[in-house]
Amino acid sequence: METNNRLETLEGEEYQLSVGEGTYQLRDSIALGQPSLPHSEQQPPPPPNPLDTRIQAPMVGTRLSIILFGPKNGMTMAPKQIRPDSPISTGDNSSQTGSQQDQQDSRSSNSISMFRGPDWGAEMLSGQKTQILGHDNPALAQTNGKDTKDSRKAKKPKNNLVKTNSSFIQRVLPADNLTKRLNDRNAEGLLVFANVNRAFQWLDLAASEKSQKADPLTKILFAKAHALCHDVNQRTSNSSHIDFIMGFSTGDIIWYDPISQKYSRINKNGTINPNPVYDIKWIPGSPNLFIAAHSDGTLVVYDKEKEDQAFVAEHADVPDIDYNKPQLQIFKSIQSQNQKFNPVAFWRIAKQRINSFSFSPDAKVIAAGTEGGRLYLVDPHEEKITDLFLPLFGGIQAICWSPDGRYILSGGQDDLVHLYSFDEKELVARFQGHRGWVNCIAFDPWRCDGRNYRFGSVADDRRLLLWDFNASMLQRPRAVSIRQRTSVSSNIDLRTHSESVNARLASNAELADRLHSNIEVGPDVGVHIAKGWNAAPKVPAIMDLQVDNHELSWIGFHQQGIITSCGKGHIRTWDRPQEHHSNV
Repeated sequence: METNNRLETLEGEEYQLSVGEGTYQLRDSIALGQPSLPHSEQQPPPPPNPLDTRIQAPMVGTRLSIILFGPKNGMTMAPKQIRPDSPISTGDNSSQTGSQQDQQDSRSSNSISMFRGPDWGAEMLSGQKTQILGHDNPALAQTNGKDTKDSRKAKKPKNNLVKTNSSFIQRVLPADNLTKRLNDRNAEGLLVFANVNRAFQWLDLAASEKSQKADPLTKILFAKAHALCHDVNQRTSNSSHIDFIMGFSTGDIIWYDPISQKYSRINKNGTINPNPVYDIKWIPGSPNLFIAAHSDGTLVVYDKEKEDQAFVAEHADVPDIDYNKPQLQIFKSIQSQNQKFNPVAFWRIAKQRINSFSFSPDAKVIAAGTEGGRLYLVDPHEEKITDLFLPLFGGIQAICWSPDGRYILSGGQDDLVHLYSFDEKELVARFQGHRGWVNCIAFDPWRCDGRNYRFGSVADDRRLLLWDFNASMLQRPRAVSIRQRTSVSSNIDLRTHSESVNARLASNAELADRLHSNIEVGPDVGVHIAKGWNAAPKVPAIMDLQVDNHELSWIGFHQQGIITSCGKGHIRTWDRPQEHHSNV
């Protein structure tokens, strides 16, 4: 039986996050209803090999996309943090004027500001005059070059979701008073999109009545496919239109406007790429283009408004990818003049699944992490891999950039979070504290100032960890000299777990050196082998607390606090400390 959402009441010190600036108080806990099991005819076929343990219908935990629906008199945006040497820095008067004009346009159109925890940097700068991918291709000029400040001119999906007869969509349940609930929202607050296996929900976390927080604005149940990832386009969305995309286990992609309840289906039945989509992002600054990371190691650029066509590689002579020769395979270039149909571009960076990717704040670099544990830096404009970071152990589950673009975080199957310096192109610290695979990491931009940084991480161990670091910390040779501050003690012996991780990584260091010795370093690709276990500082968490009874899958920050979600659909929000809220 399919269950309904419910608002939980959770109290006590075990639901408080104590850190140096104060205590984050749990505000709401929403348990999303689980969809019923598919009918027998909808079950995926059994694997032909009885010993094959691969999951036939990929699933991930609940992930969120957040939008901040503001009052009509304007928005409260996150503080802009741009590197002084960045080419899109707002240090000159002309840039400041443009930024102010954009804000005025935003207020006049009752715009929606959006930010997503793991990729806040990319969203923060998407309103700036960034260099849009494919800007110099005349075939894409009409698509990418138009001014989208007035998003009312932007095209919307063409199919009615509620009245659809598509076999891909099983049921749609919009709220009876959807329009009224949206129009009655006079205060600034969060709207949340969440996937729960075959179901998808749109929630209002700032509803005036507390009971309405658990009552979805819209609920969609898909027949066979599981929604694995989704994203919102900040540049084109306003109070009358939201550009939202979802990637599925079948390879299908849905472009959806929840306000008009219209949708379009892209890569239908895997016409272009039949492999599951594990991550999906709008290209910063572009009204139409987005990138989907498929499980076959490919990054595919799609246009939301183009029709699909069975894909045939334009470059038939592309050599097979060589594990020891990192290079981007280009099956269709972003400079191709054949842009009538999707895809706009088709690249492969690895043979392993791409679990996560993220745009740098200036949108010039893509960081992508694979199931094989490799971290690739890709220049999408030049269509080439610029750097490859090689691991000691385990695949990468999550990637994110610092808001100023100086650092890259990766988390994964070694139970650690790794910090890389983008300028120095090297591992500068390891963050040790989790006892399970790290599934999501996110910077808190309201506590990052270019000198001090705060980020959070969640993992299969059901724990939320908060971390602080600064440049002086990273210069210390050993983490033993870094004092742990206001950390909540754990019921699990962290020392025993740390010794186990240390021994495992130390034993893998020699093996990694042998495996990586065959890597051919080309003139255009920097290959960076991970430092030995004792060669980089190990930074402890400032806060460590189990916040759920299930594996955590997502974390995000917003101006008022922290949001997490788990594999079973629990969404929990914490308010920032009151005594410090005015300083955020």
